[in-house]
Parts: sequence; C-alpha cells; structure tokens
Amino acid sequence: MASAVANFRYVGPISRKDLPSRIVDEWETMLKTARTRILASLGRFLDPATGLTKFLDQIADASSDAWETFINPSYPNADLIKMKQRVKLAAAYPSWKQNIQTALEEDGRFEQGVTANKTKFANNVKATIGSVGFKPDIGWGPAAKAALIVTGDMRVVRYITSPEEFSGAPANMFPRSSRFVRPQIVSAVTFGSVLGLYALDINSSDLRDAALNYTNNVLNDVKRMAKTCAEGGSFTLELRYDTTRGLYVLAEAVDC
Repeated sequence: MASAVANFRYVGPISRKDLPSRIVDEWETMLKTARTRILASLGRFLDPATGLTKFLDQIADASSDAWETFINPSYPNADLIKMKQRVKLAAAYPSWKQNIQTALEEDGRFEQGVTANKTKFANNVKATIGSVGFKPDIGWGPAAKAALIVTGDMRVVRYITSPEEFSGAPANMFPRSSRFVRPQIVSAVTFGSVLGLYALDINSSDLRDAALNYTNNVLNDVKRMAKTCAEGGSFTLELRYDTTRGLYVLAEAVDC
C-alpha cells in the first residue's frame, strides 16, 4: 500500500529562553559534587611514582602530536616552533600537578569558579534552550518540533504555540531512518541558531548568513535520506532569517 502524501508547514521562530533557576542551581550543585570524582580520575597523573610518565604519554606528548599537525611545515623555523612547544609543555608537569591539586581542594578554585560562573552559564545556555527547549517547563523547542514533525510524531501538534505556525499533519519523511535523523536535525539547527543569535547580537549579517549556510548544507545531507517526492512535490528543511520573524526553522512538505 502506498504511503499517504505528506503536506505540512511548520515555522518555528528561535529566540533565547531562560532555564528555570532551580536547574541553574542544580548545575552548580552537581559540578561541585563532581569535584572529588574529577580529582580521583586524575589520580594516575598525580601519583609520585608514575604520574610524570603518564602525564608525558597521555597529555603532553599526545597534545603536542596533535598540535604539530597545525603547523605549516614550510613556515620558517617550523621544527624549532614544534620543539619549543613540546619541551615547554613537558616541563610544565610540576606546576600543572600543583595547580590541579590546589584547584580541586574543597572550596578551592574549582568550586569558587563554578559559583562565579553560574550567571554566565545561565546566560550562555539561553541560546541553546531557545532551540531545543526544556520539556518540563518550556516544552519542546523549534529544533525538536521540526525534527518530530518531519518524522511523523503526532504528539507535537499539541505543543505548537504562538508565534509558531503550523498547518497540515506531521509525516514521516524518513521511513527507514527516522530515529537516526532526529538527533542530526536537532543538533544541526541548534548549532546554526546559536551562532546565528550571536551574529545578530553584533549586527553581522555576514556571520549570520555563514551560520545559516553551514547549517543548511548539513540539513541537505540529512534530507538525502528522505523519501522521494512525487513530480511537482517538494520537501524543505532549513534554518532561515527574515526581518519579520527573525531566526526560524522551516519544515515544509508539499505533495510528498
């Protein structure tokens, strides 16, 4: 039996949303609780007998190996630059060890830094929450709703709210891969929308458009897994911007 023809249109404007204060408080508490676990996980690098060897192998040399690939071999004194970085990083072990132990003491710099950055965390996460949402208090965000609509989840219709626009019915455009494409769609839209919102903050249309273009190229790759539309039909899944709606995700199917 042929599948039903898909026809829907969803427009989901994306703007910053606040996390509930209790979640921000929980972020602070959970990080501080993790202090002893973090210190324990670093124990192999702090051991007086073997710590230096493991630091050199798993941190210093591993880091230098990766860092050296960024150096243009044709750059003057490229080998000297790489050697200098490797030697200095390897020699940093004593100060690194002391700083780790001091920072992760009870009420040390780690815990103090968590508290000091609590407001910063709350502000930075607003752009992400504006895209993905927070189901207990805010509900699904536009990125999540778009992913659910194009994979045929009928629940999402109950959660459409102004200024979102929706018509038609959700339809599974990915009958063979719906559970795999949902996280891809959410992550791509969120990545682009976060960068887009920051670009709008500084009034940079060039950076905004670069974020949109990158995101839509990723979404185009995802759309290659979608079912084929009949002649004259179309399937759109894009992150867009206009002066009326601002930044928004568009999911639209016509006779697919």
